Amino acid sequence: MHVEVVQQRENALLDRLEVRFKVLHPKGKTPTRGSVREALASQLKVDPNLVIVDHIHPQFGKGEAAGYAKIYTDRENADAIERGYTSK
Repeated sequence: MHVEVVQQRENALLDRLEVRFKVLHPKGKTPTRGSVREALASQLKVDPNLVIVDHIHPQFGKGEAAGYAKIYTDRENADAIERGYTSK
């Protein structure tokens, strides 16, 4: 699995970084949110607990997926804004 950041945008109002990414997984199934969270955290050098993967949409028959994630500055902001199932 290889995660490539396609676009980054700073959202000062919500105190977070918004990231659009592409995941290449040619011989495997679509990666889980947890594995993408870990890959993004290591690539962007942030705490994995501050990364919220909103969605991952696989491309049929291609072995790649596109997704959207949000990286918060602290956990309190993430808990106040995010839905419960995406922040785990």
